[in-house]
Parts: sequence; structure tokens; C-alpha cells
Amino acid sequence: MRQDIRTAEEYAAGIRRLLEHPDLPDELGPAVARTRDQAGRLLDATRRPYQLGVLGEFSAGKTMFIASLLGLEGLLIGDQPTTGNVTAYWVRQGRSGVPTVVTGRHAIYLTETAVAQRRESIGQELHAAGRALSGPAAAGFEQAVWEAAARSGDGRTLLRWHQAHAAQAPNQVRRLSAQLVAIALAVREFGSRLGARPSITEAEAEDLLLISERRPVSEPDPFWIVDHIAVTVEVAPEVLDLDRLLGDASWNHEVSKDRMVVYDFPGFLNDISGERDLTLTKTLLPDMDTVIALLKGGNPDGMASDELTSLLREVYPADRRGRVLVGVGNLGDVQDVRRFETPALRQAQSDDEVLAQVPTLRKLLDTAGRLNPDDDPFFYSGLTALHHMGLSGSLDNRVGEAVRVVEAAGAVAAGLPQSSRLRTLLTATARDGGKELVLDRLADRLAGYGLTARHSRVVKERAALDLAEGDLEAALDQASRMVFASAGAETENLVNQVKTVLSSLKADLPPLLAETLGGGNPSLMDEIRADLIARVFAWPQWWAIMSTATGTELRAGPESTEEFVGPFTAVCHEVYASSRNLALVRWEQAVLAKAQTLVTDDLRRRLAAVDLPEQERETLAALIRPAEWRGILTNAAADLPQPDTRGVEHAFPMRRPHRFAWSIPHDDRPAEDAWFVHQLHPVHVIRLRQQVVDAADMVVRDWLDALRPLADAQIRGGLETLEDILEQIRADVVRRPAQAKGTPLLEELRKLRAAYPSGGVNVGFSRFADWKKGA
Repeated sequence: MRQDIRTAEEYAAGIRRLLEHPDLPDELGPAVARTRDQAGRLLDATRRPYQLGVLGEFSAGKTMFIASLLGLEGLLIGDQPTTGNVTAYWVRQGRSGVPTVVTGRHAIYLTETAVAQRRESIGQELHAAGRALSGPAAAGFEQAVWEAAARSGDGRTLLRWHQAHAAQAPNQVRRLSAQLVAIALAVREFGSRLGARPSITEAEAEDLLLISERRPVSEPDPFWIVDHIAVTVEVAPEVLDLDRLLGDASWNHEVSKDRMVVYDFPGFLNDISGERDLTLTKTLLPDMDTVIALLKGGNPDGMASDELTSLLREVYPADRRGRVLVGVGNLGDVQDVRRFETPALRQAQSDDEVLAQVPTLRKLLDTAGRLNPDDDPFFYSGLTALHHMGLSGSLDNRVGEAVRVVEAAGAVAAGLPQSSRLRTLLTATARDGGKELVLDRLADRLAGYGLTARHSRVVKERAALDLAEGDLEAALDQASRMVFASAGAETENLVNQVKTVLSSLKADLPPLLAETLGGGNPSLMDEIRADLIARVFAWPQWWAIMSTATGTELRAGPESTEEFVGPFTAVCHEVYASSRNLALVRWEQAVLAKAQTLVTDDLRRRLAAVDLPEQERETLAALIRPAEWRGILTNAAADLPQPDTRGVEHAFPMRRPHRFAWSIPHDDRPAEDAWFVHQLHPVHVIRLRQQVVDAADMVVRDWLDALRPLADAQIRGGLETLEDILEQIRADVVRRPAQAKGTPLLEELRKLRAAYPSGGVNVGFSRFADWKKGA
């Protein structure tokens, strides 16, 4: 069984790991979620700590038993009811030789739903009990009860009734009304704590656990809305050996150090909160793996034992015998217990003689038989157990009396025959207060029924996980087949859509380019002309010409029109280079903007959904991301040839062979030549510069016009190259279908299922490790 539990845990952990972040089609989401959740339930079943519940009547020794079981000092112990809330001790194995230490405390408050259910339950009980009321006490009682039991009720109407009539009302009505008022007031005052789990100090824990008369129902008290107090303790193996009790837990010890939880239930039927405590017990008791039910030895056959019998049969109708240990919590409370010290009792030769002289023991055995007829009860003297453990220093002088009693019981046991059932009980009680006897029986329960119950839960959850995993495997397999069948058609459709985009762009290239380089883009032409003016005006020769024209004799300008051609050609090339780059950038922007309108969001989404090998996926992704084309456009345009310089001379506006007027020496100039004087006028020089700019502008525009077909051809070639890539992807998909989403997960699931089969097949850690390495 232990190996099956271990195998189930490893299998569930593997399922959770595989399904943590699966990349699967959306339609498989529900199947994945079901399998992952079921794997979690199986893990919980394998890793959940054993839960031990200790319950019974108040002052039956429950808290004292837990104190000796865990080696705890300072717990609230007394002759009157003290434990007022459930305490859950989360037990961890501590280091050898180290005393038991508490490492943390938390208050777990009721949720809004739980407290509403509790109020409704007590309200129904109180309404039924109040039918016996009459006279003034009955007036308005029912309305006050339902107001206090409602989710929004504040309980003040019932409080006023309680203060006026509870003293004369039946005991059950008095108790229930007090409890319902207390819960309603607590919810009104401390409603923000509902559902909270705050860390608390030892003093705060004691205050929330202690039940006494000092809790008046007229004052709001958070005590009434506590679900339970959680206390984490570390216990040395000398005090409580968890491996001996629970078996080796090496397969899940690192997952959860908490291997056992001991619940200390409030003693029901106390006069302050008995009905409310019974509700607490009924809520948590079904989750217990093993229950220790303690009878109050002073009155074993009283009302409390009948209540305990009814409770256990209600909670465990079929398997209570395997879960419940029954005993008396403190031998010192048994009536006439001092008879153990009499010579007559020490000389008893049989069980019947002992039971005749100590009649309360017979009542105890008979009562225990009704609770758990297959087992003898155990006698547990908590005071003596604490004394043997050296933890009784904080208790009163009852220890000495208890020690004398159990020693006398041991002397009586020594005279009984070996077959006597009382001999075992009394001898164990005399030796260590009965603690070892209880631990032995507890170990049998945990190793027997406890492990069996866990194994049953694990087998049940494993079967459910196998079904869920089988459904997921079938869904994955079906999805894979469907994807393989449709992968070619889907990719074909996608390729055709992208080719449609490219074809549309090729058709739009000429008008886009014409708009950029032609009249449709006047700002570009303005920038070209401004560049020409700046470059021509920046010639050093123009400054010499201007100086001469203004009357300063400074010869530095060109002497003939032929000398203008060289600088003029250089300016045209420089302006063309910068304007071409500017035009191509703007054209590229226009092409990309057009492409963005053609590549729709649906096309992008379908690309993300198609199954392709990684390299092909990246290639296809680049095809529908126009931003990726920027390099293609820029590189193709940069490879365009330089323009032909022939014909530049014909574009020059001053085709005269003679020298310019400003280059003729002053002595050689004609005295009365109007044309000559006109050439020296500044206006003429400025007009000449304008003619040069116009001529250069014409040349650059001609070159840009010549660029249009070359650029269009280059970019068409780039887009055709992209289409060729699409054809390669199409051919590859037809030849080898793309990997379907979910196929790797399907293979991993099948490996995992083969490695950890159900049905009790043992699989060790080495095989698990080898599988992980292989995977």
C-alpha cells in the first residue's frame, strides 16, 4: 500500500509538471484543467497529514492526553471546562534530544458562509426548544430568534429577551440563546476577521481558547467566530516517533514537514458553549483518520457517553470501529478508585472480583463496549504520564494522589492471571499512565486502518486521474489528427493570402512611386530646390563674382562658361544623391503603410495558429510583418546605378565660348559697351545664378524620373523573391506535415503513464530518475 501511494504521488506530480504551462489549442483547455485539478486531488490524498481527533466530555482529560502525547507544557488544564475552541496541533518531527517547541500559532476564523450556517443551525435548535415557553417569555421570542439567526441580524433583540427571561427559561433555551446572541454580536463587531488566518501570540491563543464565566454574552467577543486555532509544534523522536507511528515518509517528507495533525476538540455539553462546540465537532470530525474518544471516568454511563455514542454513530455509521479508540481520560476520576489501595482488592484473583469491588470499572467497560464493541478500552492517567515525562511541575498536588492510585492499580494487576484483560490495562496505567498503551493502539490504527483509508482514497483519486488523463490523451490524439489533416490546407490558404498581399503591393508600386517623386509630393521638390540653391550659393566662385559686380576688382571666378560645367555637374550629383535617398525613404514609408492595411489582424492571428517548424514559422512571420521588409526595400534601392552624366552640358543655360565680363582686366574693357556693363551689374549676376539653379533642378528631376522604372523593377524583384520563399514553404508543408500542437505533450503523457501504471505496480525512484533523464 505504501508503495502504491508513493507511485501515485510521483505520477500525479509528473502530470502537474507536464500540464503547468502547456501550449495547446484553446478547445483542449477544459480537458487540461480537469486533468490538472484531478492530479492535485491525488497529490493531496498522498500528502495529506494523518489527522487524529481527541474528543469527549469536558474535563475528561483530552488536553492532558495531548500534552503528554506531544510533550507540551503550559496547556490549559483544569477540573472545569477550559478548552473553548478547536485546537489543531500540526506535528513535525524535531531533532533528537530537543524538548518540544511551538514554532507558530494562527487563528483561523469562520468564513461568512460558515458563520451564517452556524447561526441558522443554532436558531433552529433554539426555536424548537422555545416551544415550551409560555407567558411573557414567549412574547416576541420567535421573532427575536430569527432576527439573531439571520445573516444581517445583530442579536440585540434576543439579548434583551435573554437578560429579561433567560433565568426562568429551561436550561437548553438559556444556553442556546446566550450562544446565538454571542455569535451575532461577534459578527457585528469583528466581521472583518471572517475568513482571516492571522498569526497570534501565545497569550492571544489562550484568550481565544479559554471558555469561562468571564465571557459575558452582552459584550462582543471574537471567541465566538473562531473556527480553530492552529499550533505548529516540533517533537523529538524520543517523545513521539512519527516514523514508528506513521511509517517512513521519505517519499513526501520534503514536500510537507507536517505529517500529523492532532485536533483537541472542546468538551461538549459544557454549560457555556456546549451546543456550539458540538457543531464544531460535527463539522471537523468526518475528516479525522483516527479518533480517540475519552470518557469521564467519574460518570462513565451518564448523559455524555450517550451523546458520544450518538455522535460517533452519526459521523461513522459504517467504519467507526476501525477509526475510534475509546478510553477513560483520567483514572483518578473513577469513583471509589482508592479501593485499589485496599488489601482485599490486591488479593483479587479474577476480573470479576476486581469489577465487583470497583463497580465503576464495569460501567466504564460496558459503556466503551457500546462505543467500540470490538476493542477493550484503555485507561489513561494523564497526570501520571506527565509525571513520568518530567512535565508535571506546573500541575497541582493531584499528581501525588494519581501516582499512588496507579501504583495501587499496578499491584492489583500483578495478582491477576496473564489472560486477564484488566491486567494489561492496569499494568500499563501503573507504568506510564497508560501512554504507551495508547500509543501502541494508535500506531496500530494509523498503520492499519489509517494507511488503508489513505490507500483507498489514493486508489479512488488515482482511478479518477487515470480517467481524466485518458480523456485528455484521447482529446490530444484527436486534436493532433485533425491538425495534421488540416495543416496543409491551412498553410496553403495562408500562403495564398500572403501572396495576394504581395501581388497587390506590386500593382501599387508605380503609383506610389509616382506620387512620391512626381507632382503629388511638392514638399519633396521644394526640398530639392532649396538644396540646390544652398549648394550653388556656397560655391567660392560666386563670392568673387559678386565682389567684382559690386565694383571691387577681385579676380577669382571662372573665366569661361566651360569652367562652370565641372562644379555644375558635381552639384547635380550631390543633390541627386541626397534627394534620391530622401525620395526612397518616403516611398518606402508609403509602401509599408499600404502593406499594413493589407496584412489584417486575422491574417496575423492565423499565422500564429498554424503549425510549422520553427525556421519556416519565422520565415512566414517575416512575410506578413511589413516592418521586416525595410531592409529589403532599402538595400534594393541602394543598389540602383548612378545616373548617366551625358547631356549635362546641354542643360547648362549659358553656352557662350567667350569669357565672362568680370574676368576681363580693367584696362581691356570697352569704355562705352552697354552689354558689357550690363553683365557686371549685380542683378545680372543674381539672374545668372537663378539660371544655374533652374538648369540643375531640371537635371536632377530628369535623373529622378529615370530612377522610377529602375526602382520599381528592383523592388518588384524583392517581392518576387518573397513569393518564391512562400512557394518553398508550400512545397515543404505538402511534403512533410507540420508538427501539431499537443503532440509532444501527448508523447510525454504516454511515457509517464507507462512509467507509473495503476493497479499496484511498484516503480522505484531509480526508474523515475531514468525516465526524467530520457525525457
